[in-house]
Amino acid sequence: MIDALLLLQDVQLICFTVIFFFVSRQYPNDRPRRWLFYNFAANAVGALLDFFGPHLPMWLSRGLNLETIPISYALTTVAFVYFLRRHRWSVWVSFALVAVSLPLELAWANYVSHIPGDTLVDAVLGVQVLILAIILPQSSEKSTRSPRWLMAGFFYAFAIIEFSRAYIVFILGRNPDANEHGALSVISSSAYVVSTSVLPLAFIWMMNSRVEADLLQQNMLDPLTHVLNRRGLRRALEREMEMQEERGTTITIAMMDFDHFKALNDTYGHPAGDTMLIGITQMLRQMLRENDTIARIGGEEFVIILPETDATSSLPILERLRQEVDAFVLKDDTKILHLTASFGATVNAPTSTIVTNDLLNPADVALYRAKRDGRNCVRFFAA
Repeated sequence: MIDALLLLQDVQLICFTVIFFFVSRQYPNDRPRRWLFYNFAANAVGALLDFFGPHLPMWLSRGLNLETIPISYALTTVAFVYFLRRHRWSVWVSFALVAVSLPLELAWANYVSHIPGDTLVDAVLGVQVLILAIILPQSSEKSTRSPRWLMAGFFYAFAIIEFSRAYIVFILGRNPDANEHGALSVISSSAYVVSTSVLPLAFIWMMNSRVEADLLQQNMLDPLTHVLNRRGLRRALEREMEMQEERGTTITIAMMDFDHFKALNDTYGHPAGDTMLIGITQMLRQMLRENDTIARIGGEEFVIILPETDATSSLPILERLRQEVDAFVLKDDTKILHLTASFGATVNAPTSTIVTNDLLNPADVALYRAKRDGRNCVRFFAA
């Protein structure tokens, strides 16, 4: 049974090597995919050494063959480090284990007993997968949490299995593959087979989760200012309405429009206007509270959501934003850029029957009033 499991593992390794070869060629600049291919390539070498073992010298069929497993996991660690963008120390530790174990494996290749070489690989592999189990959950990336924790759980279980085999040999002085430990031998062989299936699929899941999250974020963000766009604003308003219903609090919704923005673009060019929008938006984001929201819904038109505020508490906030915009100046060698902004705001009560799509209408009315009153001011909607 164990031989059949190991044969299945070798076939899987060769198949995944072919697949990830083409994947790495399709994405030549994707380092995690490329190093994951290197991992399977090392395993495929081990599989070929298994197939042709009877015709090869012992240092190849046994020594190097066993060492391809720690080498493959060292390469896997590199792939994870590139994906996580941290924990480079784990690569050094993993390859140091390979450097220490390789000469011993080659020296023990001709031993009558294969137990020392096998157990050394078990111990090294246990440390390597334990390192992966430790570093995977440490990322704060929410989109990849599920696949990372799945792999971490598997690696913890895998480490326990490998350390158990090493304990039986080094501490108890017994053969881990003897009949009395038959269950452990089957579990260990099964873990190898599962690793060849779970690892690539979970890694693909993890990469796809990040790509989907990035695409979703790009779909909801304004590409120039990196604040929410109209789609993102709609979702933010829906979320705030749900929270307002739960808490029974009021929300201030303000529209901000830069005064005479077209004149600035016509005079200094659109790049200058874009630079002003970026600079002012960054300043406003720093001034707003963590639970406040800012979105760009037009060329120079923005929406600001202030949860748990009414007209009395939001007026000083909006007035301070207006003053900071008025004080913001962008200078270079040839020009000085300056803008003012008009604000129109409305307060939505928890008992309001206004639907999400109509929440901006009162603020828009107040904004037009601010424009009529001379611009560079804050006005609230009056029913």
